Amino acid sequence: SSDLSRAYRILTAGETLEQERNLQMSYFARRERMEWEQGILGAHESYWQERLSDMPTRFQLRPRSSPQSSSESQGNSLTFDIDEAVHDKLCRFSETQNVTRFAVLLTAFVILMRRFSGKNDIVFGLPVANRDREGSAEIVGYLSNLLISRFQITGNPTVSQALQSIHQSVLEDFANQSYPFAALQRWLRAQAIDLETDPLSTCFLFEHSQEGMIESLFPGVDAEFLPIEMTNSHKFDLTFVVGDSKQKSTGCVEYNPRVFSESYIQSLACHYLEIVNFICSFPDRRLYEIPQIDAQYVTLSEPSRYSPAHLADIY
Repeated sequence: SSDLSRAYRILTAGETLEQERNLQMSYFARRERMEWEQGILGAHESYWQERLSDMPTRFQLRPRSSPQSSSESQGNSLTFDIDEAVHDKLCRFSETQNVTRFAVLLTAFVILMRRFSGKNDIVFGLPVANRDREGSAEIVGYLSNLLISRFQITGNPTVSQALQSIHQSVLEDFANQSYPFAALQRWLRAQAIDLETDPLSTCFLFEHSQEGMIESLFPGVDAEFLPIEMTNSHKFDLTFVVGDSKQKSTGCVEYNPRVFSESYIQSLACHYLEIVNFICSFPDRRLYEIPQIDAQYVTLSEPSRYSPAHLADIY
């Protein structure tokens, strides 16, 4: 948003928008290609090759009900809200753990994937802004890169231990986010791993809400946030989107109906809400203590059935 804000302020002041050469999209693209060809990205390349070595060639969720039969390429979507009380706990918990809310919500997703796949080695796509280079924050354009995030949860750690491990891993991934996805894809194909089929069929997308910041970024502009209909197509079989602000957290699951049924996605979303609640309530409990729920009897508009008091009664 800072790139558009800068351009808006210049134009509304009656000035001419003339980006410096090193702030133009074309320059960024040439610079990225040069870094690749001259081996400047070698350290990033080594990091990702070590990170993804021996990566499982198949990572699949296990649908427990039949998906619909359809030849259409359109995807379906399901939205949900994190309960206000749980969101308040999320804010407090992230502060006490000295991590961001993103790290907590990501940890909940990793635990969700572990539970529904039955695997300890979890792999999925993680889009990033790719603006860590000097001056790239001011470039007007879309620079996003896709990371292949891999998280291995072995044994039975506490919630807090799993959170800190995942937080550290994703920080290391972000420090190496400049390595182009296309280059990494070529390397993986050489290892006989085809990302168009397995294992990269799942994506986690975190969106930090800009609500309340529009006026400061674009003075004099009246704006409102509109929901995005995510039913036109699907790049992944499953895209799990979480939007977060200081006031609330919401989510949307976009999925391929030829792979997943609506009831399965409903179950995924319900379990995710309960995992977030459990993480923020019991950081010293073990992962196996996170309760299973029967999502068939839970609607996503309901508040969490597993309050801290109820969980204490269970254990």
